Amino acid sequence: MIDKLKVKYDKIFDDIFFSKEFKDFIIEKFGYCPNGLTLDTDVENGKPEFTCRCKKYGYDYPSADRVIGDYRIENPPSIDLEKYIYEMFEYLKENHPSIYEEIEEYDFYCD
Repeated sequence: MIDKLKVKYDKIFDDIFFSKEFKDFIIEKFGYCPNGLTLDTDVENGKPEFTCRCKKYGYDYPSADRVIGDYRIENPPSIDLEKYIYEMFEYLKENHPSIYEEIEEYDFYCD
């Protein structure tokens, strides 16, 4: 079964990071916003972990749940996800402080 925290945070992040406001913010910072740029959620031992990556929709999770999910897409070679993830957190801190405070204690990665 897919973890409830994964579903919760994936939905929150996709709603935030696929918004026009976020794309405009990133374009202002970098001149370009990668398609599908978001934080992806994994849950290890009941604790969320977040990875900065680009995603597309259409993948079926390999479980009995068979829900529609997403999958990683290759990032253009010029993309430095560490720089993007910093700005993503700045955006969360400024525009969604309650989410930022809720997740700041967890682990984050770039993929």
